[in-house]
Amino acid sequence: MLTAKEIALILAYCSSLISLFSLHNVASPIFVYSLVAVILLSFMNDFKFKIYINRTFLTVAGFTLAVPLLLSINIANLFEPISNLLILALIIKLLEEKKERDIYQIQLINLFSVSIYTVLNLNITFLMILLIYGILAVSSVIFLNISKYTGSASINNKHIRRYLGTGIVLFTLTLILSIPLFIILPRTPQPVFGFIQREGTAKITTGISSEVVIGKVGEIQQDKSVAFRAYNLNLEGKTPYWRVQVFDTYEEGIWKTELKKWKVPIVQGGNPYYIILNPTGEKYIPLLDYPTGIEKIEGLKGKIRKFIGNYFQMDRNINTPVRIKAYYTEKIKDGISWEEYKKLLEVPEDISPYLRDIADRIRKDNQGVEDRIRAVKEFFSDFEYTPVLPRYEGDPLEYFLKVSKKGNCEYFASATALLLRLLDIPARVVGGFKGAIKNPNGNYYIVKNSMAHVWVEAFVNNKWVRIDTTPPYTPPGTKEVNRLELLKDSIIFFWYSNIVNFSTEHQKNILNSINPQELKKANVKKYIPYIFLTVTTIFIFFIFKTQKRTSTKLYLSLLKKLEKKFGPQIRDKTPTQILNYLKGKKEYVHAEYIIDVYLRDRFSKDKVSKEEIRKAFKHLKNL
Repeated sequence: MLTAKEIALILAYCSSLISLFSLHNVASPIFVYSLVAVILLSFMNDFKFKIYINRTFLTVAGFTLAVPLLLSINIANLFEPISNLLILALIIKLLEEKKERDIYQIQLINLFSVSIYTVLNLNITFLMILLIYGILAVSSVIFLNISKYTGSASINNKHIRRYLGTGIVLFTLTLILSIPLFIILPRTPQPVFGFIQREGTAKITTGISSEVVIGKVGEIQQDKSVAFRAYNLNLEGKTPYWRVQVFDTYEEGIWKTELKKWKVPIVQGGNPYYIILNPTGEKYIPLLDYPTGIEKIEGLKGKIRKFIGNYFQMDRNINTPVRIKAYYTEKIKDGISWEEYKKLLEVPEDISPYLRDIADRIRKDNQGVEDRIRAVKEFFSDFEYTPVLPRYEGDPLEYFLKVSKKGNCEYFASATALLLRLLDIPARVVGGFKGAIKNPNGNYYIVKNSMAHVWVEAFVNNKWVRIDTTPPYTPPGTKEVNRLELLKDSIIFFWYSNIVNFSTEHQKNILNSINPQELKKANVKKYIPYIFLTVTTIFIFFIFKTQKRTSTKLYLSLLKKLEKKFGPQIRDKTPTQILNYLKGKKEYVHAEYIIDVYLRDRFSKDKVSKEEIRKAFKHLKNL
């Protein structure tokens, strides 16, 4: 059996594991590995060997090691040295002999560690970390307070379960009571730590990229993870295209962007909608075609830029989830400059002769621009879609057009754009996503990385026309979506849209909905009896719970009375020591009966009757 202090210590070790998980991706590996070793060794030491390092030596060593870490803190590198400092402090406390205050300090360090995790990770994993840590920390504090009364006495399993249950209830009540504070506290327009950028932290597995390399999108399309979610949209019966980047130059199998002029965007009408974008590690913003502007971005402080080709990006990498309010129209409105016109007709000198032959045949048989576009589309009508092509030698496009007649979207878009340019039609390649999965649990749309796609836009009759010659296909991870996956994703969507991106706009809507001026007195009077009944029931329940007589409450009440008469030292004594201390005193008879009932109820297999409990409380009253 364990004492209350030992249980509190075990819970503190469990919380330290939460700290380890929270900081393992932020702190230096040497600190992380050191913490793992110290947790294991210290736990064995506390419960078996009990050989402790001198506290003064540990304090001096800790301050010595902390100095270089403190000196390395700066805005560009803030969280790593702070995480290393937290791990160092935790290691020192774990190596010390644990008094009550040390366990409190360990839990405080763990709280700071979890806080670091919340700053850098806004996904729903944070909620699980918070719940687990909160229950462990609150329960640890409960057992520490119990240890003041029970001392070195063991606690049976029944009481352990009861007190752990109390910890869960207390933490749950704390979360519930914090909801009004979460709603009414003033919101900042940007995150507090939005000025800090952690470059290179996001895995670049999305379809968002600064260039299109033939064959790469096929690899990206194997990634079934969610790229972003969109809502306040009605896409029924439509196949949405999500614009990310526009490419104007083709060289050696790679599409690049050379026209990089940008301006500060202004919203130019259109239909409003929202996107919740997962971290990409890139600056690009996927928007529904055809974007007319971005009103605001929540979750990241920075400036928005609009580039030639009507695609948007931030002035910094997107390494946290962000919510975007944007506008779109179904008609492409942008014109074209003379510089862009010339650029979009350029064809590499070493372009495949076979591609030139195809263009010559189409030009010979079709005189008008629209007829030529129709002929290009028909040319690819007997081609097939495949995500990955087999190995080949030579020009990838020539192999695609002449030999395999199979490819993914980059092959179709590249060949189409170059054919159009050879036919004197300005054309550009657009990279982004195609399609969306509607989730009825929340009425929003899911776009996965497997939906990464490229297509072509041609400038025809003074307007842009989308040309997508890629045969229809089902991206991986979209056909087999089941109800359970949709339900799970709806929980994540709720977390991001209502917790992570809870904004001033949300706040105003909620507060306006409960405006006292809008409540009618008649309606209030109608519910008064129900409110009174609910409050009365809760009050009676708590009165009943507080008045419920148990052997533990009996023993704690005995300690309080004896403490008033004989001083605080009585609490440090075991029940047997208390009886020995009271021998010859008038209080002995009452204390003996009470302690007998308490010990039998806790440690005996035979249950104590309610009559004995009642009689014991009578002894307490007489005492």
